[in-house]
Amino acid sequence: MVSVRIRVLAGLVAMLLNLFFMGCTTPSSSFHQQATNFGFHSQAYQGSGFVHQVYSNQKPLNEYLHIYLGGDGTPWKEVDRIAADPTPRNPIMLRMMALDSTASMYVGRPCYHGLSQSPGCYAKWWTSARYSETIVESLRSVLTQLSKEQEMRGVVLFGYSGGGTLAMLLAERVPWVKGVVTIAGNLDIEAWTDYHSFSALTGSINPAFLPHLGNHIVQMHFLGGQDKVVPPHLVEKTILRQGEETRVLIQELDHQCCWEVKWPEILREVNGRLARRTP
Repeated sequence: MVSVRIRVLAGLVAMLLNLFFMGCTTPSSSFHQQATNFGFHSQAYQGSGFVHQVYSNQKPLNEYLHIYLGGDGTPWKEVDRIAADPTPRNPIMLRMMALDSTASMYVGRPCYHGLSQSPGCYAKWWTSARYSETIVESLRSVLTQLSKEQEMRGVVLFGYSGGGTLAMLLAERVPWVKGVVTIAGNLDIEAWTDYHSFSALTGSINPAFLPHLGNHIVQMHFLGGQDKVVPPHLVEKTILRQGEETRVLIQELDHQCCWEVKWPEILREVNGRLARRTP
């Protein structure tokens, strides 16, 4: 009877400890754990006024360095409550980078990945001003450092959702960029906030107003036909300005499902376009 009670008590203690640690798990710690499970190397880089967490898959560098930019994560916990940790809870781009055999780096945004309480971090940097000049400039600083560290032919930016917004805004600011690939990218932030009746992203830059990036940069913009978060019709004008041939609609996909399944095929298509481009 005593041994039974001990086993029951031990089970209760284990359950309580489990619940305790689950309650202590943050989006940042969960993200970091998944990156560790993939064998990615983690390193902090100083940007322009912010620290950025960077994860590397440590694969051999071929011709191009792949830079992954994740989505907005969870800027708002509720309609009227700002999240303390905006780090993506569903790290789609991290999982897709795990499928990439090319040297790749996931570059975290300012104040994400456990850095929301670091100097200079205020909620506006992951809410209304998430695509501001300040954020873009700090990312540009980190991308410049990463580019200078590598001997390569160029950089390809991969941006998912709001990461696609940033990829477009960064493209011409980093001279090594030879390709921009957006996945369910929010390429017209004013059309997006109007469509969802969200507050305007005051202080952010809208990539819809960018001039054509130029023929020296290969562009591919992948859209999900079932996407309700960034419906394809919201970004049509932006893509037309950049060149209609850059648009790739995958009818069966939505905003989150199931880009990982298509990712190896997408990478082959991107590599093919880069290979066909005259140096």
